[in-house]
Amino acid sequence: MIVKNILEQKYDTVQKNTLSAADYQARGGAIVISPQVRAGIAYQSNWGTLAADLDLTKNKAIGFEEDSQQLALGAAFDTLGFLQLRVGYKSDFEDSDRSAASAGLGVVFLGGHIDAVISGNSDEIGGVLAFGFAF
Repeated sequence: MIVKNILEQKYDTVQKNTLSAADYQARGGAIVISPQVRAGIAYQSNWGTLAADLDLTKNKAIGFEEDSQQLALGAAFDTLGFLQLRVGYKSDFEDSDRSAASAGLGVVFLGGHIDAVISGNSDEIGGVLAFGFAF
């Protein structure tokens, strides 16, 4: 379990235009960073990893975002000792249109790795290509 932003903080903005008028009024003219609580569990074996994370509290939006509360499920499978296949799904209880599936491929080589991931739903799609080295 993880708790972030244990002490709630309020920040006034210089231009005071980062929130909608209604949100700005409701929050007393400030951006509010509220505590967040998330629980997770994972199982790891020789063939891979299964994981699940759940937001136990609603995550208050900052700026033009909307509130969220998510359940994330994922699996990573090790194949051939250097290739990893990954799949995942995240469901947003506050807005099911933001729920998304993902799939990825990772290759480990000479102390480094390359990861490629694609994620999306019926409204949007995105991807990531990442390189990393261990030293």
